[in-house]
Amino acid sequence: MDQQIHAYFRTEDDAESARARLETLRTADIQVEEMGEDAKTLTFFPIPVSGMTPGVAGTADPAEFPGMAEARPDQDGPMTQLLTASVDESDYAKAMNILRESGGHQKPDQ
Repeated sequence: MDQQIHAYFRTEDDAESARARLETLRTADIQVEEMGEDAKTLTFFPIPVSGMTPGVAGTADPAEFPGMAEARPDQDGPMTQLLTASVDESDYAKAMNILRESGGHQKPDQ
């Protein structure tokens, strides 16, 4: 069964680098697109190490974990690129690791 992934990046180069690495896995429909101006004011979190889930009721504040502080557009620059893909469930953890290593972020509600 496939799972959908959404990852946000600051630069097109970062997103395209992640795309190239994802293509080595069982993925389909990998797309990178520029986000609109309104998305540049949203808050994103770095993709967590497996088992750490920001934004879920009952979990600790993501800022308490190393590398989990939110990305603030006014301090770090806005996210400008959205990468979407469908990944085989057996490769999901590998895909998320690639996205995290490539500087990928996610919305708190993902």
